Amino acid sequence: MSELLKDFDNVECSMDDILIFANSKAELNEVVDKVMKRLFLAGLKLNEEKCVLSAEKVKFLGHILDENGVSPDPEKGHLGIQSSLRRARESFYWYGMTAAIEDTVKKCRVCQETQPNKPKETVLMKPIPDYPFQRVASDLFEFNKKPYIVIADSYSGFYDFQKLQHPTTRDCIEVLKRWFSVHGVPEVFESDNGSQYASKMFNEFLESWGIQKSRSSPYHPQSNGLAERAVEASKVLLKRCQKDNSDIALALLNVRNTPREAGLMSINQRLMSRTTRSLLPSATSSLKPRVVEGATESLTGLLREKKTAAANRHIISQRSPPSMNPGEDVRVQAGPRKWVGGKIEKMVNPRSAIIKVGEKTIRRNTIHVHPTSAELPPPFKSSINFQSNASCPATLTRREVVHSFPPSTLQMIKSPEVRMRSGRIVKPIKRLNL
Repeated sequence: MSELLKDFDNVECSMDDILIFANSKAELNEVVDKVMKRLFLAGLKLNEEKCVLSAEKVKFLGHILDENGVSPDPEKGHLGIQSSLRRARESFYWYGMTAAIEDTVKKCRVCQETQPNKPKETVLMKPIPDYPFQRVASDLFEFNKKPYIVIADSYSGFYDFQKLQHPTTRDCIEVLKRWFSVHGVPEVFESDNGSQYASKMFNEFLESWGIQKSRSSPYHPQSNGLAERAVEASKVLLKRCQKDNSDIALALLNVRNTPREAGLMSINQRLMSRTTRSLLPSATSSLKPRVVEGATESLTGLLREKKTAAANRHIISQRSPPSMNPGEDVRVQAGPRKWVGGKIEKMVNPRSAIIKVGEKTIRRNTIHVHPTSAELPPPFKSSINFQSNASCPATLTRREVVHSFPPSTLQMIKSPEVRMRSGRIVKPIKRLNL
């Protein structure tokens, strides 16, 4: 087909598709007449049902062509900005073509709802503490189906864990009180949004002890990296001690007395200015506290260099997140290639925002949010369920949406079936509605 009509300037062919264009209707009719004759002489027939004549807008190769230029066809393709530009440059050119195609794709609702994950954002470094136990982080984990709580100190690298009888808020507070009574009350306490740390009782405990709380964004564990790293180290230590049936307390003692990288000293040296006595022979002088002039400034500089090196390790693939303001229309990632519309209500910090999505109010990290130019259907109602995925937001928790429902609706929400280890179903207590 292309060889048959190659001498026509106003004709573009792709396989069995023919596009004819002109500056006026008279010129168009003339070119169509010549093309029809050429096809007739070649013995080719056209499908009358697929022929569109004298149209002001035509769908061709996954695009819509009209007087305004070329735009993606909502029913075919949605190739994205770069692919649409490459495809259009093969056949067309007009002044401002690149800007027009970019603007069209950015305003395309389907493209915005099905785009891939955002690229990595530049690492936002937290300030280096001035002294031990100024900033601590905590988290819960399970090992051999037993609940544990872990605490980590940002300055010294100290971490410790404790098995819990029951993973309740009260038990967590009691363990934290014992740690704080030994090492002092921290200024900042970091955690995730687990039910134990987000409860009213825990907030009252932090307030009564004069501790500032700092919670990570939901579904973004990197923002609670200090605790996550302590959880990983604790699990490795527990697994190794379990395999050779060794003493966990002695293993922790050896870890805390082992020097880190050059200049960073051991955990105990940073925490207590001395090495603690262990089963290994050691000089008495090393067991005595020793204060070195300028050690704090030197240690702070080394910690800053180490964190900066870790932050810049993959700087090539990282981007700074765009600035977002309250009232701005955004898209929130709800699953793999699923983005739903919403509106920012408040910025908690530069990397976390409170967003109104339909009738729900949720909090998300900026890695799961991006500004949008596409029109959002009012009032941003969405029937998409937030699905679980390793790299994107998961199902909304009951705590995040409970305030969005009236009390009558909450009574109809059925709790998930709970079974004991024996397999017996735990039934809720039935009370008289007096």
